[in-house]
Amino acid sequence: MKGMPHLIETRRRGFKPAQVAIGDDDFQAEHPYWMQMEPQDIPERIDLRAVVGLWVTVHGWDGAMVQRWARAAMAAGASTVVAVAFHREGLRTEQTSFDILRLHGEDLCTTT
Repeated sequence: MKGMPHLIETRRRGFKPAQVAIGDDDFQAEHPYWMQMEPQDIPERIDLRAVVGLWVTVHGWDGAMVQRWARAAMAAGASTVVAVAFHREGLRTEQTSFDILRLHGEDLCTTT
């Protein structure tokens, strides 16, 4: 997973970013705490302890994979988790789903 070492080092230095973004594309690569999902990454097996207590936004083209990453962030202890899936058709991109799974520590859905 690209970007994770930077977040881990930031947390080790005692800094708590306001928001972390996870996605399957580099469309937010300029975000200081952007982590890019790799095709070989398995969300349930990635060590996401660095997101404990953080606001995490998950973006991607595959809605099912976005949900898996969002639930992995919840399981790791993120305080707020937002999942956004997109669909591209030709030059047009549209948002296909927007889910807030956890807000300030309160689950708004089940994690199963």
